[in-house]
Amino acid sequence: VIGHYQASYRDPKRDKTHGRIWRISAKGRPALRPPELAKIDTPSLLEQLGSPERWTRYQAQRVLFWRPTDEVVKALDAWTAKVTDEALLRRALGIYEAHETVRPELLKRLLASKDARVRAYATRMAGMWSVRVPEAIAQLKTSAVDSDARVRLEAIVAATYIAKPEAVEIPGLASTQPRDRFIDYALTQSIRALKPQWQPALDKLTFGGNAAARDFVVKIGGAVPPAEHPGKATYDSLCLNCHQANAKGLANIYPPLAGSEWVTGDKAALIKMLLHGLSGPITVKGEPYGTGNPIPMPPSGLDDQKTADVLTYIRANFGNQADAVTPEEVRTLREKHKDRTTLWTVPELTPAK
Repeated sequence: VIGHYQASYRDPKRDKTHGRIWRISAKGRPALRPPELAKIDTPSLLEQLGSPERWTRYQAQRVLFWRPTDEVVKALDAWTAKVTDEALLRRALGIYEAHETVRPELLKRLLASKDARVRAYATRMAGMWSVRVPEAIAQLKTSAVDSDARVRLEAIVAATYIAKPEAVEIPGLASTQPRDRFIDYALTQSIRALKPQWQPALDKLTFGGNAAARDFVVKIGGAVPPAEHPGKATYDSLCLNCHQANAKGLANIYPPLAGSEWVTGDKAALIKMLLHGLSGPITVKGEPYGTGNPIPMPPSGLDDQKTADVLTYIRANFGNQADAVTPEEVRTLREKHKDRTTLWTVPELTPAK
C-alpha cells in the first residue's frame, strides 16, 4: 500500500493497483534460523555482536543488558582485550554504558578512531562519563574541532553534561569550525544551558587563546554583567531590612545612609558602630531618629574583611562619595576596643569641639 491511509482497506479511494511488500524471501534455500540467544552463555553471546544479521546483533545487546552486571562486565573485559574491529568495540562501549561501567582506555581508543561514526559515539560517551573521566573536557575540546561535523555536534551537546565553567570552551571552539543549521542550534542551546557555570568565571577562561571562540560565547550567551561589589551582598542581607534598598531608611525610625554625614564622615565612628552597635537617638541630615522608643543597632558580627567591604560599598554608593575602609583599619579598632561589651552612643562617637 502506498502511503498510510487513515481509512479501511475497503475504502474506494484506496490505491488498488499497487501493493505493500510484506516480506522478501529467497527461492531455493531455507530461511535463516535465529540463534536462541536467551539460552547461550555470556561469552558466546558477545560473539553474536559480530553477526552479519542486524536482528541478531540488536537482540544480543538486549539480552546482555538484562544479564547481571558483574557477569557481563567480566566477559566483556576479556572479549574487548582481543577484539580489534572498532565497529565491535563501539558496540562493546554501548554495553558498558548500559551497565554504567566506565572504561576510560576504551573510550580514549575510540575517540581516536579513523571512523567518524565511532568517534561521534565515543564523544557522546565522554560527556556522559565526564564525572568519572578526568580527561573528558580535554577530549571533548579535541572533538569540538574534529574534521567531521557529526563529531563536532556530539561534542557541543556532550559539553552540557559537565557542570564546570571550562565546559563552555567546548562549544566555543566548535563555533570556529564549519557550521550548519543543526550545529548553530546546538551551539546556542549549549552555551545558554552552561551560562550559570561560565558567566561568573568568564575572565578566568582561556579558550585555548582563541579570541573568536570567547567572543562567540559572549555574543550568544548575552552580555556579561559587571562584577558585583563584595560589600553589596552583605548590605542586602544585613542592612537592607532597616535602611532599605535605596538606603533612605524609614522616617523617624531608621536613619538614612544615602547622603548621611555619618557615612561619609569619620571612618572610625562608622567602624565602631558596625563592630559594637549603636544605642540611643541619632540626628542625620538635621532630622532626629529613634527619639521616641529608639531601636538599637546591634553589633554586625562581621569579620574585618566583610566589615571593610560593606562600609566601603555604602561610602561609595547611594550618592555617597568617600574613600574606602580597609580591613587593617577595622582590625586596629577591633583590637583597641576588644574589651568593650556595650553599644556605642552618639555622644561617645561625636568628636569634642
